[in-house]
Amino acid sequence: MEKTGTCKICNINLWAETDNKPSVFPCGIADCPYESPELQAQIDYEHERSPTGSGLAQALEMLS
Repeated sequence: MEKTGTCKICNINLWAETDNKPSVFPCGIADCPYESPELQAQIDYEHERSPTGSGLAQALEMLS
């Protein structure tokens, strides 16, 4: 992919292949120039974390 710039709000990469927009949505950052408030309202953060924790945290706990 060809990087064409970065978002002025969050510095995420913009790409030529996605019409000079980010390729990952939604970011959920207020005033994002690439997302509407309606799109951001659809973000579901309820399942943001695993109920069993991260694999890295579990591995580190086992090593200590």
